[in-house]
Amino acid sequence: MFGSLLGEKTDYKVSSLAKRALSDFRFFSKVSDGGSESIFDVAKSIEETNNWNIKSIKTQKIRTILENASIAELIKHMKCNNEIIRSIAAQFFAECDSPNLLNCIELMLNDENENLKLSCLDALLHLNTLETLFLFEKGLKDISPSVRLKAAIGISEIARTFKHGRAIAILNDSINDPDTDVREFIIDELGLIGNEQSLTQLFKAMDNFKGDEKELISESLSIILSKALV
Repeated sequence: MFGSLLGEKTDYKVSSLAKRALSDFRFFSKVSDGGSESIFDVAKSIEETNNWNIKSIKTQKIRTILENASIAELIKHMKCNNEIIRSIAAQFFAECDSPNLLNCIELMLNDENENLKLSCLDALLHLNTLETLFLFEKGLKDISPSVRLKAAIGISEIARTFKHGRAIAILNDSINDPDTDVREFIIDELGLIGNEQSLTQLFKAMDNFKGDEKELISESLSIILSKALV
């Protein structure tokens, strides 16, 4: 399983690290009686109804199926195309209490499967700890804009929750991300949680952007300056 998880490019050193990092996980525990084969039918039925009571019942059924799943099963579901299944699997993955959890996530962030990387970042968000910052920073360098955006969300949460200077500095350095959505999110967040260094970066960015983005930068600058004057 881990050969395919890490891809054909995996060398012996990384492969050995993967085995050590994942060795204590519950690979052979069984899924609940709901059965993994039916979980996609349950998820589909959630999308097909507008009844919130039914949605809640069906969502709980997915949670029941996944709460006793093995780590191998959780990882499989974290790679699937259904966002509901992925998000719940990521939560249970975060709650597995393994001392090697962060090592495992670091390895999986090298995987080519975008869904898996997004799920890993969701798991990190559930952990809500400073120890995850280096992994969010890794995600912010990913080729996928969706992964970078999710990583930026995680970094901004750390910056806001822990008033963490390093997290703000990472956002400052990423203000020129090539993707519009990522840039605009970072600019907006810096207005809310930025510091003096953010002012410098935002002023520099004013020369690079036009239209709505330039207006957003101006708004973020105004928010930071107003907080400084209080």
